[in-house]
Amino acid sequence: MKKKRIVVGLLSVVFTLMIVSTASAYTISYYVKDAYWEFYGNPLDHTYTCLSYPGGCYAIEDSTTSGGNLWGSYSITQGNSVHAFCVSTCGMEWGEDGTCHQDTNRMLYFAFASISSEVQGYTLSKFIYGLYGFGFVDCLDACGV
Repeated sequence: MKKKRIVVGLLSVVFTLMIVSTASAYTISYYVKDAYWEFYGNPLDHTYTCLSYPGGCYAIEDSTTSGGNLWGSYSITQGNSVHAFCVSTCGMEWGEDGTCHQDTNRMLYFAFASISSEVQGYTLSKFIYGLYGFGFVDCLDACGV
């Protein structure tokens, strides 16, 4: 009887660890590409995100997603990874609804994070478009969040 309890207890621990490790096995990372371009003489950094699931890197309007430096990486659930992908591809138009900074923040929303205020140009784009850009709530609704 005592052996049975120990075995059941050990199996419970193993299954719990498997569930916990599976739930946090997905990551979202964001990158910064220095001085992507200048706005009235002020350098603006480009930001983009990469997801381990469904895989790939994403930037607003297919702007380049190579050559950046990793600035943050966060564990997220598979469900949040799917929602992040959906919200990022929800039809944001650069300069109309936000910039790459807002698109990056839309994905980081699901990791309870946002890009660093040290990213050049972020303070200006945040002032103009807000943290997530225009239409973010509509995208959350469209993606079933």
